[in-house]
Amino acid sequence: MGLFDDIRFEYKLPNGHSTHTFQTKDTDSQCLDLYVVDKKGFLTKDGEKLSFSGGINFYTDVKEEWVEYQSIFWEGKLQKVKRIINKLENSRDKDNI
Repeated sequence: MGLFDDIRFEYKLPNGHSTHTFQTKDTDSQCLDLYVVDKKGFLTKDGEKLSFSGGINFYTDVKEEWVEYQSIFWEGKLQKVKRIINKLENSRDKDNI
């Protein structure tokens, strides 16, 4: 089991989740660092804007529900974010397993 970083979104996410802290393994440090996506969609660390380009997946458990998102950044600015729906989890809910 490895370490992870936290990413806090001040930017409003699809499905209404906002100002929430998630975990990610898609950042460089993996040393329990805190990254923030501000209200304008800029990725920051320690108060400084980053010029990161690439994807970051992040996830958490909210009221016993697994919540996962996939995001794309270009030069530190959020370009796209979408919620990932776990198909196995969906089928279990429907089948009441």
